[in-house]
Amino acid sequence: MNMKLFWILGANPDIVPNGSRVPWARRARSSSEHQVPSGRLRRSVRSQTAVHPLDRRIARTGGVLSLHMGRRYAKIMARKQASELARVKLFARYGKRIVQTAKAGGDVDAIVREAIERGVPKENVARALTKASASEQANFESAIYELFGPHGVGILVEALTDNLNRTAAEVRLVARKAGLQMASAGAVQHLFERKGCIRAFVSEEDAESSQFDPDSLLLIVADAGADDLQHLAMDDTPMGRSEFLVWTPPGALAQVAQALTTAGVKLSTSELVMVPKLIPPPVSEADRDLIHAGVEALQAIDDVDQVYTTLDPRPCDADTSSS
Repeated sequence: MNMKLFWILGANPDIVPNGSRVPWARRARSSSEHQVPSGRLRRSVRSQTAVHPLDRRIARTGGVLSLHMGRRYAKIMARKQASELARVKLFARYGKRIVQTAKAGGDVDAIVREAIERGVPKENVARALTKASASEQANFESAIYELFGPHGVGILVEALTDNLNRTAAEVRLVARKAGLQMASAGAVQHLFERKGCIRAFVSEEDAESSQFDPDSLLLIVADAGADDLQHLAMDDTPMGRSEFLVWTPPGALAQVAQALTTAGVKLSTSELVMVPKLIPPPVSEADRDLIHAGVEALQAIDDVDQVYTTLDPRPCDADTSSS
């Protein structure tokens, strides 16, 4: 019989069905039962009567083992990690853009206001402005790298770097280790189109009101120029709120975001992204894992800003419920 189950059922954990004793399952007796001298012998007795870590955990939970929270919990944790990485990348992106704009003599005030509105800390903004004024600071340039994965899955890498040679070498190294192939210019980029994407949410209580029902939200974004609104499935959203994606033409992103904010909807992200034009070919689970690992390795490169694949969700995909 399984010892964990045997303990939970209330049987004596010292004795298993065949009558043998399990040393780690013994409980410490009272001090009157163990009158032993100090030193090596006391340590020996203590080790024999120690409570197994499993028993301590069961005792802390009142005799019930903690259960894994399942698929929803795993999705929430994965989304939190992805959100944290996206936040770090966002801060780095605006830091580089501030330097780039200042070096080019552009409107620095506008990019600073945009950075603060997107939640970039003022300390990060001040640090970027200091870098921009330093004569030894190189300017940042945009770069795009194109790759192919298994089954012709396209991968598009956008970078903002002050050293093109370094970034290109790092991307090639990651591609080789991840089993991806570098592609010629334009071979992958034509598989994508640029769209505005807004991830927004309302509380579950507000979602039940007529002000934020699907028809009202769709009317708000459609009047502002959006292409589509999709409510995310429950498994893909944190508990206590209803989330949705709004897809817009690139030029209408700011206008739609402003319309949602005015209506009282909170925005998680609002940015221009690349989305696949075509439905990707079937990909095995093993190849999908390989591509996912390669994308994570590419995202870990400091100069890389965004990584897109033709496996990414599209505005018309069925994993969200379109209104």
